[in-house]
Amino acid sequence: MPILRPVPIIRFRLITGSEFEDRVIEALTRIGLVHVKKSVVYKNALLPRPLRLFIERKYVTGYKELDEILESIKSLSTIFGGSYYEKALVIVNKIRNLMTKIELIKFLRKLRLEVADIRRHKYMFIYTGIMPKSNANKAVQYLKKIHVLCAIREFSNTDMVLVVSIGSRIHEEEALGILRDSG
Repeated sequence: MPILRPVPIIRFRLITGSEFEDRVIEALTRIGLVHVKKSVVYKNALLPRPLRLFIERKYVTGYKELDEILESIKSLSTIFGGSYYEKALVIVNKIRNLMTKIELIKFLRKLRLEVADIRRHKYMFIYTGIMPKSNANKAVQYLKKIHVLCAIREFSNTDMVLVVSIGSRIHEEEALGILRDSG
């Protein structure tokens, strides 16, 4: 009668995506005696990568990442139901608005202007805003014809930042009309 002898046991952990789980278990059982213990799934492992990175870092690096996070939430919203996407859209729009304001402040600082400078002074009026690229150059041409100083810079793929300094009250209404018409 054969004597049963203990066989050395090797314990290891294998981490794989859920899409490969069945293939991995099948391959391990072909090798020989393998005991598969029920896997532990962490909640954050179920989240899409952009959303998981945001939760880990607590900040967003740019507009593109913000859009990826929003898409992740949209896909989760379809799975779990509820109004997660609508709530996330409101938050993302607030973040975009803040990011836009921060970029605008950075631009003003490069021109050595502070936010407090953007107002009506005794002899000069300073305005700033963001307008579509398609209208910006034409607006600058019209403003220069009426002797208005302008500084312009690319803000995004579709927008430009425009800072306007108007020297007299005579040109103020006309300049504001040009800016309104230009967007």
